[in-house]
Amino acid sequence: RSKYSENTDFNRIYESSHPEDLALIELGTLSGKSFQVSNRPDNPSEYTTKHKGEEVKYSILGVNDFSYDRKRFSIVAKPLGKDVPAYVYAKGSAVSMKSVLDMTDIEATYYDSCVSRLQKEGYKVVVLAGKELPKEEEEDYYKKYQSCKMSLYSQNEELETLAKTVEQELKWVGVIALEDELRPDASEMVQSLHQAKIKTWLVTGDNQENATNISYSTNIINEKTHLYHLKFDNAEDG
Repeated sequence: RSKYSENTDFNRIYESSHPEDLALIELGTLSGKSFQVSNRPDNPSEYTTKHKGEEVKYSILGVNDFSYDRKRFSIVAKPLGKDVPAYVYAKGSAVSMKSVLDMTDIEATYYDSCVSRLQKEGYKVVVLAGKELPKEEEEDYYKKYQSCKMSLYSQNEELETLAKTVEQELKWVGVIALEDELRPDASEMVQSLHQAKIKTWLVTGDNQENATNISYSTNIINEKTHLYHLKFDNAEDG
């Protein structure tokens, strides 16, 4: 697990199994918006944040956890005590997010160009998006979410289906490029292998995008490399 320490009177420390989450928390803090506390770790109903020193509380209608099927994470929330629509905040990989974004052809072309450039530079790309939920959709989502959390036999499947439903027609907010730290001598070692004409393979359980990014940053491949993506339905075909 990775840690991020915030210099406050309470010496707050954040922990996560995903380093990108801590990077986003640090980015928010530098922008004057920081996460303070959740009222409970499982099925939270309230988050407390600070916006430029002012405490702001959010009512949490649902947390749609990351899954390897969707490759996305989202949360549905609204400010407490304010008559404003609920909002879906989502983040995920470039490919998975593109499939749920509401974009024009021009926006889609720019999106592909931006993502491709960052990936070729070796960065891990995280796409941010969101949308407002009309009152009826907000109430419908909250009822279904609570019903899913009460399910005894198919909770994960029901929550996954609900997440896919609410994570549709999102508006693209932005792209964040994260640098995965490699061992200091990784690139030099790969270069030495190439010079010795030793074939180099990257074997990883990571997703395709991250594996490609790391391959670029370690010089296993470069911009002149022709990439072929093979997908097999089962292990026997591979």
